[in-house]
Amino acid sequence: LAHGYDHVINYKSDSFVDRVREITGGKGVDVVYDSIGRDTFPQSLDCLKPRGLFASFGQSSGPIENFTLAMLAQRGSLYATRPT
Repeated sequence: LAHGYDHVINYKSDSFVDRVREITGGKGVDVVYDSIGRDTFPQSLDCLKPRGLFASFGQSSGPIENFTLAMLAQRGSLYATRPT
């Protein structure tokens, strides 16, 4: 907060999905930038609006496993990317 953020969520002690839904009035966000990986996926997908974008750019907790395209469709026609 001291660095200008409007909201800060500690994913290890708070349900970040619930907090994101609360902050956005239940709408979710347009984009999730996920540097954690296994520990925060697929909850990161649950934070997105329909047709939202999941950008995975790290895997500090390990790689995302068992990822299927059906997961994107079931959560609202989401997009996923892994930029380099």
